[in-house]
Formats: sequence, structure tokens, C-alpha cells
Amino acid sequence: MDIYYATDMSINLSRVFVRYPEVVGAAQALRVHLGAQARSRSDLPRHFVVSVGGGWIGVYAAGNSSSPSLAQYLSRALEAEALWCGLAGRSLACRLQRYRLGRQVQEQLSPPGLFGADEVRLLPAYGDAEREVYLWLNEAGIPEPYRFLHAEELGARDAAGAPDAVALSPAAEWPDGIKEEEFRHRIPHSTANGIRTMFDRFDEKSSVVEDDVIVRGAFDEMRGRHLLETLAKMAARRRIPPGWSFRYALSSPDGEALVDALLSLYARERGRWEYEMIRSLPS
Repeated sequence: MDIYYATDMSINLSRVFVRYPEVVGAAQALRVHLGAQARSRSDLPRHFVVSVGGGWIGVYAAGNSSSPSLAQYLSRALEAEALWCGLAGRSLACRLQRYRLGRQVQEQLSPPGLFGADEVRLLPAYGDAEREVYLWLNEAGIPEPYRFLHAEELGARDAAGAPDAVALSPAAEWPDGIKEEEFRHRIPHSTANGIRTMFDRFDEKSSVVEDDVIVRGAFDEMRGRHLLETLAKMAARRRIPPGWSFRYALSSPDGEALVDALLSLYARERGRWEYEMIRSLPS
């Protein structure tokens, strides 16, 4: 049996951006919000408030999970525009929300019919959720390096000048339960442009890179073919070592029938695809 080693995971994150001119002021508003939560939560994550450019401030939470209510709160507290994006890379799904003065003015769901449904009757029309989030943030003016940046990648740099980032950490010894630290931030240097890509596993012995894909609903051939085309677009931008192959591992919480049908469709058209597809193995 192949042995897989954990590496960077598929992009799964939720993120808040707020249009505001001053990072310390935005951090003060967030501190009030976190301080109220600190009184009742023992698992409050560390937050970083970062000036990302273009008039926007990003809020990066440890674990890369922020709720839409945070975007709504900051939009109301700062009387500003705020964005919230949620991307579930393995599920090929995203949810995008925009707030102005605390009111939601836009919501975009992809694929339609997947969110909020206990039962998904038909295989959704899966699109390229990674690309949708990337382009939505691009249209809003969020600089590229900050769109899929992880909180754990933020660092401090030794440079003169006003702080452009604030760290807010749970601290029981502080009156409001939150410790505040201002700093000048840095992000990892990247030579690659375009949508950031990650993957779930690699097998060095077999030179294979693998991503998990979780699908829902009942099989439909037209939508199944659309899914294979979407996966082809995603696979084309995966940056893997020369000479290695790339494959998807399919699973479904709705049973094996959907996975069987998709694998059969893939096998019939195998010559069209430059990626491999297998059934996800039990962990």
C-alpha cells in the first residue's frame, strides 16, 4: 500500500476584509468584539489585523476560519464596507458576502443548491470555486498575495515606520482578556502569479500528488461531465514536480453509487483527461 505524507492542504478558509484607512482603529473595533467573546470562550483564536493595500484591511484568524458575523460587525462598527469569503476546496464550494454599514448587500453561492440543504438530490453543477473567490477578491481590489494567505504565514519584519499590523491574542491577565501587539508585517515571497494551489497528499515513491474531492447528490451524466471538466481546469494549474502525476480521490457522504458512476464516466473518457481519478481510501 502506498504511504502518503501530509503536506499543505487543499484551500479551505474563510476570511474577512474591511475597507478602512487605519489599521490600529480597525484593530480597536475588533478588540471590543473579541473581548466580549473572551468572557465566554476558552478557545478564542489569535487574530491578525493587517493593512493589505488598496484601502483594505485583512483579518486573519489562526486556523483561517472567520464567521460572516465578524464581517457584519466590523462593517457596522467602522461604518465601512466589508467582505467575507468562505472557500471549501475539497467540496468545490464557496460562499461570498458583502456588507455595507452592517447590512448584507450581496451574497453569492457556488454551486447553487448545495448550501443550507440537508439533502442534495442531484449532483450540483460544480464550478471552479477557487477561481470564483480569487476573481471576486480581485474585482474588489484585494492585492493578490493576500487573497489566499494563511494566518500562520504572517511574520514580523525589522523595519522603521508606523505599524501596519496588529496581533490580538487571548490573555487572561489583561482587563478585557485580549493582548494587543502592533508590528510591521511581512508575507512569504512568491515567484508564482495567479491562483494559489495546494494539495492534500503526495507519495514520493510513486511520484504522485493527490487531492481529495467530496461530491454530493445523485448522478447526472451532463453534470458529471461538467464536474470532470472543472477538475481538469483545476488540475492544469496545480504546480507539481516535473515527472510527477496528479490525481483526485473521490468520496461522497451520499453513498458509493455517485462515486461509482463518476469513476465509470471518467474511465469511458479517460483519454480526455490529464489527471487520474480514484476512489478515496478509508483513513
